[in-house]
Amino acid sequence: MKSSDFIIVLTTAPKREEAEALAAYIVSERLGACVQIKEIESFYLWQDELVSSKEFELSIKTLKKHYKKIKKTITEISSYELPQIIVLPALQGGKEYLGWVKEGLR
Repeated sequence: MKSSDFIIVLTTAPKREEAEALAAYIVSERLGACVQIKEIESFYLWQDELVSSKEFELSIKTLKKHYKKIKKTITEISSYELPQIIVLPALQGGKEYLGWVKEGLR
């Protein structure tokens, strides 16, 4: 397996409970080997108004082949009208770590 088969999916949740539920589901279903959650503050325009809000960012370590299922899960669980779903390629990574990620997935 090549490093380029690995991706990081980024999404956000408005409440910690929602972020934790999403993370637990993704890991327990073995769609992501690891999900990190961190509190962030976002500034953005929504319906022509400047919004500032506290959110929880999820960083999901997974394989490209799981992207569609993860996207579907985020869309179904997220309380956002338009959830953030961004994919970053893992261009390189430690061989041992990527092996661990692969072992934690279906």
